[in-house]
Amino acid sequence: MNRISLPAEVGRVRPLAGGGWWVTCRDDPQHAVVLDDRLAEVRRLRVPLPPDVATYAVSPDAGLLAASGEDSVRVSGTNVDWSRQHGSWSDFPPGLGACAFSLDGTELWATVRPVDQDEPDDEEDLDDEDEDLHGEEGGGGWGDECWVLDAATGDVLARTSVDSEMSYSQLLAHPDGRHFAAVVSEGQDGSFGYWVRRDGNRLIKTPTDLTGRRDRLPVAVAPDGHHYLNQGWATLSTHSFPSAELIAERPAADVLLRGRPWNYVFDYYDPSTVLATLTDDGRATATVVLRAPSLEPLGEVEYPVPTRPRALVSAGDGSWLTVEGIDVVRWSLG
Repeated sequence: MNRISLPAEVGRVRPLAGGGWWVTCRDDPQHAVVLDDRLAEVRRLRVPLPPDVATYAVSPDAGLLAASGEDSVRVSGTNVDWSRQHGSWSDFPPGLGACAFSLDGTELWATVRPVDQDEPDDEEDLDDEDEDLHGEEGGGGWGDECWVLDAATGDVLARTSVDSEMSYSQLLAHPDGRHFAAVVSEGQDGSFGYWVRRDGNRLIKTPTDLTGRRDRLPVAVAPDGHHYLNQGWATLSTHSFPSAELIAERPAADVLLRGRPWNYVFDYYDPSTVLATLTDDGRATATVVLRAPSLEPLGEVEYPVPTRPRALVSAGDGSWLTVEGIDVVRWSLG
């Protein structure tokens, strides 16, 4: 166990692809704090959008912070400061995009609302540049979109429709550095997931579940990239990558303590172990350990001291962090 106390109460903590972590603090919402592997502060980054209307990402080298808001994507850093406008989620249906840096830090992936929702349906109205930017699976579709932007300039490199008007989305980077899992939710109308990769100026997407189930979504990717975890309404399943073939599927009631899968946060502890953490009102209340990819339950984590952390997150390196107040603690399985 390794513990560090920060100067302010921690709001969220996320791993950096390049090693280390970044956190936001509740009494300093204008900055994100970068921590090294020893949980020591090394840098502060300015948040370029109001914290209550944005989701964030930090580049692997910890030099850039991206914010995806209701009508724009913005990136700030020492020598970079740009904004890319898109359509607004301020009207129905309400929603919010997601953003994530590529593993080499050169691209920013984002889910956005187009300026004109009707434009993609009329191919004759697209100019040559727009045609080049639309992927073979999208652009001519409808609804919100996934964009790939140049992280240094904000130029749109590729885009595709996600065939949905989102209320929620998430982007999960695959360890191969080329694919992202895009999770798209329409709220009560259902959710689905795609594997998306860039091929030049096109985005190519394939389903993350070959059965076509609309509500079986990727929630974690194994650190070695060989398989990933899908969450359904009442099941958990693992699938091989890149084929998306089913490896194992279990009723959630057989492997989780209580509650539905959407009450849990899932992280790979290492390529062969999954941590399933039950949350209640923003606090982690219990963690179940599952073998991967078989999803065999191995037991429940027993902490040496009572703890109800507000966050639990792993970088897949054989450890995980919890956050409670100003304390950030690193744990590992005995």
